[in-house]
Amino acid sequence: MKKAQTSVEWLFSIGTVFFIFLFILGIAFDKKIEVIKTERFTNLRNECLKVVEVVMSSFLNGDGTRIQSKVSYNVSIDPDNRLITIGEKDIATCTLPISRINNVKLNIGTIIAKNVKDFVDVNND
Repeated sequence: MKKAQTSVEWLFSIGTVFFIFLFILGIAFDKKIEVIKTERFTNLRNECLKVVEVVMSSFLNGDGTRIQSKVSYNVSIDPDNRLITIGEKDIATCTLPISRINNVKLNIGTIIAKNVKDFVDVNND
């Protein structure tokens, strides 16, 4: 009778350890998903800031400036709200300090920002 009682205690202990392991595994999986989403957002935000830098460099360098850059995501520029939106499924936005820019949707690839009489014209190559 003592052997049977010991086996039940061992089964209970192993089951408890197993459930604790599953709980910790669930938390780790949740954190991994969070890290992936944060990394995706960070990449989008960096790309957005890169586009702002291209536009601002073209504007600040004066008439006739032409800057070429590559983008890895689709970009939408809204001069009325001074916003740049980047991405499709996941999006990131950043503000644009100037409104003297064309309203445009850019595709993945090369973009060109031209300053024409203190108005920035941005288009795909």
